[in-house]
Amino acid sequence: MRDTQRALRAVTDTVQLRTGSVTVAALPSLAASLLPKVFAEFTRIHPGVRLALLDTLSGPAFDLVRDGKVDFALTAADPKQEDLAYEQLMEDQFFLICPDDHPLSKQAGPVPIENTLDYPHVSMPSSASVRQYIDADLLSKGLYFAPVFEVDHIATIGALVSAGLGISALPETAISLLQADRLAQIPLSAPGIQRPLGMVMRRHAPRSSAARKLEALIRASLHNLASHSS
Repeated sequence: MRDTQRALRAVTDTVQLRTGSVTVAALPSLAASLLPKVFAEFTRIHPGVRLALLDTLSGPAFDLVRDGKVDFALTAADPKQEDLAYEQLMEDQFFLICPDDHPLSKQAGPVPIENTLDYPHVSMPSSASVRQYIDADLLSKGLYFAPVFEVDHIATIGALVSAGLGISALPETAISLLQADRLAQIPLSAPGIQRPLGMVMRRHAPRSSAARKLEALIRASLHNLASHSS
């Protein structure tokens, strides 16, 4: 009887979010910009639920969901991952960043990305969603993208650009993390480049009450971010 009562209390505590855990994978730009505030709000409301965060690129994020190592992931869309459920929540608009004394910073209005290829570019490796959307856009125009620097971290991109070693096309969520000085942010000419961002989950897999509650907070936060950006 005591064991049964303990088991019932454990189930009740989990359902009522007094205990439990949620593990989330997310793109580094989202892990550093959006999720800290969401996690803090969730912990304030449900202090007994343990949260874990894995910041990773898009490809590994899908694998973590597929292998059941995370409850869900926040990442860019990938049509090759059709076995998983993807819910788009917003679009991340790309901008060009350059030193504030760069010739591009003197231009009035948006700049076509194909007109910037004569300048050295700094970007991420081809495994990163940031790079994949740039590659796809230029390939559709019959152009090949060959950055002079390929680095894994947004902060490194910002530092290289700030030092005058190149320019970079980055999504808005990534640019918001940069602490580098003397950078100009320039819109790209329409239609520009957009990176769809959303939530990835296993199809038909049950999710805990805590995971669903965290998902709801993330949806609300991304909705507010998208509204603010527009």
